[in-house]
Amino acid sequence: MVTPWSVISTGNETCVDEQLDIQVGSAEGAQYLEKYDLKANDAILAEEKHMPIYDDIVANAKVDYVAGGAAQNAARAAAVGSSHDP
Repeated sequence: MVTPWSVISTGNETCVDEQLDIQVGSAEGAQYLEKYDLKANDAILAEEKHMPIYDDIVANAKVDYVAGGAAQNAARAAAVGSSHDP
């Protein structure tokens, strides 16, 4: 049922917008920060030197996959913004 406050969000799979965030636990995370010349709590545009990190962490670390990407973030913001009585 669609109500005046429903939020519907779709992602565009052809965009460069990953729909899953890959999280590595803090016990293992520090080694990847150092190995790939990254800083904690930083946002970057990945360079060629960062590309191997994805396969590396999936193969060698305990990872969690959580919803992410622009579509998910937009849906969360819309849901919070509309979470009041009409």
